[in-house]
Amino acid sequence: MKTFFRFIFFALVALCFASFLVSPKKSDHKEAIVERIREVAPEDNEWVQFGSAIGGAFYELSLDSRLTIEDYGVVNFGVIDEEEKVSIGVLGRVFVLKKAELLEALK
Repeated sequence: MKTFFRFIFFALVALCFASFLVSPKKSDHKEAIVERIREVAPEDNEWVQFGSAIGGAFYELSLDSRLTIEDYGVVNFGVIDEEEKVSIGVLGRVFVLKKAELLEALK
């Protein structure tokens, strides 16, 4: 029983260490958010109109100034305008929050 708990402990330590090493960067959050915007934004949204007109560069330029990353070592969060959390990064992957929350944060 004692070896089982040791194994679990070392597995959790290894998972935390691996998560720390492969923590996503701001550019990873930006790419995931832009991709999600393209998937969920309605056609009458001004972000979609401007973004399609200049090939998505509008999204990236806007996110450069508005997106900050709150890094907690093992996990990090993408935050727009220091108010709305729009993405979560863990183990090298970025997960973007729900459609309504993302579009509300971008207004």
